[in-house]
Amino acid sequence: MKSINKRLILLLFLITLIFSANVIYAKEPKDIIKLALEKQNLYQDSYLLEMECIVSEGDKRDSSSLKVYIYNGGERQMVTFTAPERLTDNKFLAIGTNTWMYKKGLHRPIRVSGSQKLFGDAGIGETVGIDYYRDYQIKEFKQSEKDYIFELIAKDSKTAYQQVKLTISKDNYHIKQVILKAITGTLLKELTYSNYRKIGEHELADIAIKNLLQNQDRVTELRYIDIENKKLSAKAFQPLMMGKFNLLIRD
Repeated sequence: MKSINKRLILLLFLITLIFSANVIYAKEPKDIIKLALEKQNLYQDSYLLEMECIVSEGDKRDSSSLKVYIYNGGERQMVTFTAPERLTDNKFLAIGTNTWMYKKGLHRPIRVSGSQKLFGDAGIGETVGIDYYRDYQIKEFKQSEKDYIFELIAKDSKTAYQQVKLTISKDNYHIKQVILKAITGTLLKELTYSNYRKIGEHELADIAIKNLLQNQDRVTELRYIDIENKKLSAKAFQPLMMGKFNLLIRD
């Protein structure tokens, strides 16, 4: 009996310790955002993400296949298409708040906004991943029974989405919903996260995107297919080298 009591006391102590550690870790609002992004585990190394983008509107459906190359935890990112064929020459490069587009026939890349649409209503920013921890500061923080709710404002005036409403689940620190806004507060897009799953060491969700500027039934969904660590060189992520990107990375 004494042995059972000792084991029970030890178990209760460990549970209390784990719970306390989580509370301490996520005590500050900023730490909650950091923890949510750490679950994705895309901000430490270089990766190749294979994704599918599906656009649904009524009975119509269209899709594309993308590869997203993330260099050095998001310092630089490149988006390329593997399907449909009409888009396979298109490339989008993001370095900080600067973004370029390149396609066959252009003499040199052209500057575009980070909110530039890639396919359907999926913009460059939400496709390569928005860093709510490093690129934004907290304007307002509140809690509901089930969620942490943040109002964020961009640190840089050139960031594509100047304001963000971010909702994170209290149960598992998963991002549930994101509302992207203009500097004026105008609602631009709604991102809804569902079907969280493990892909290797990454915990990711499908992202349903709705354009809030237009009254339409169209939904654009981003789905992660595969992720792998990949050795990448910064030399490949240069605007003037976009036309030779596939040769430089030896994909």
